[in-house]
Amino acid sequence: MMRGSTWFWGAIFGVGVTAGAMACSGTGGSPDDDEPGGSAGVGGGAGQGGTSGTSGTSGGGTGGSGGDIVLPDAGGFDAADPDARCVSTTQAVDNAIDVIFMIDNSCSMEEEIQQVRDNINGSFTDIIRQSAIDWRVIMISQRQLGGPLAGSFNVCVTPPLAGPNCADNPPQFRHLPCVVESADSLEVARDTYDGRHNQQARPGAIILHPCFARWDDKIRFDSTKIFVVVTDDDAPAQSIPGGGIPAAQFDTWATQNVQPAGVLGTKAARKYIFFGVTGQSMTDPTQACPGAMAPGQQYQQLAQLTGGFTRSICESDWSDIFRTIANGIVSRVSCELNVPRPTGGQTIDPNKVNVTFTPGGGAPQAVLQDNNGPCASPTVDGWQWNADKSKILLCGQACTRAQADPRARVELALGCATDIRPPE
Repeated sequence: MMRGSTWFWGAIFGVGVTAGAMACSGTGGSPDDDEPGGSAGVGGGAGQGGTSGTSGTSGGGTGGSGGDIVLPDAGGFDAADPDARCVSTTQAVDNAIDVIFMIDNSCSMEEEIQQVRDNINGSFTDIIRQSAIDWRVIMISQRQLGGPLAGSFNVCVTPPLAGPNCADNPPQFRHLPCVVESADSLEVARDTYDGRHNQQARPGAIILHPCFARWDDKIRFDSTKIFVVVTDDDAPAQSIPGGGIPAAQFDTWATQNVQPAGVLGTKAARKYIFFGVTGQSMTDPTQACPGAMAPGQQYQQLAQLTGGFTRSICESDWSDIFRTIANGIVSRVSCELNVPRPTGGQTIDPNKVNVTFTPGGGAPQAVLQDNNGPCASPTVDGWQWNADKSKILLCGQACTRAQADPRARVELALGCATDIRPPE
């Protein structure tokens, strides 16, 4: 698929075997040291990002993959010459996602960890790779355990996603070898973000398995972050230092406290989506399935809050679980376009943005702004701004067409008055 003069939207939406008898605390062993992380550049997926597009007339303009918008001195409506055409520029930006997997390493998770090993490449990565999304994967879970249980509770990702012998494969895949306990997935995700999850950074903290790794330098600011937690237990309803934090506290950190501000979005416009493979019953998500410690209601809350979903670890077909999460991610991101931040103090006039949809092998089609109903309404056929005008949303029938065509591309033209669908 081409990248360059357009914004591509591929589809990204989004797992069971029987859980172990009981969830346990730490699995023992010493975490292996993570190599120093490099800076997070633009690109991945189909290749490294290039420079931003150069300005051109409407329908023209060339561009590389990635980069910030630099608006031209575009003309608008000229009262002295009503027939004069404005000048627009087409911007090239990849729609990026960073997927953060959190895998519980406790001693009841042996079968589930094996399912992750068996399915992350074929059922998950293959779908993401075939989309037009610019993607990266970060795995936070123990990679090497010592002692007689070595290998039973570690997550060794193999090629093509990872490198040989469970190694990193940057920038596409990085593994943070941090032990995740039964109830502390959210706390570990928060504290490894900037390297706080170790005794040196947090003197006196109760940390059973210090982890000298971080992932803030491995993600992109403008990407949509996808969290996927796999566990047969639950985060606590109240914070327990060193033992986990609840969903509400994680969301507050993500939307109000994380630095740089806005990397995970805001309360009004989150830039993260949560998926879970939890101990919930397949018929009643408020109850635990056989052998699981808890139904994972804290993780269910985050999924509902962010537009993701959860599946049960007691399902027999984990290939379907990973495939459904991957398709869910693709479908969600295919209808949400992150608008990059302009440089040099410039701004985007939200009243001078137009959208063009080009189906795979077809001719470009204008997509009108349609505010004649909620974005999810099937009667709407167009695009809308999100709450803080950081994203353009394909709505209703326009979203359906984008999700059904992974080869389709969407481009934005900036500088001309927005074409709006008249009220019905």
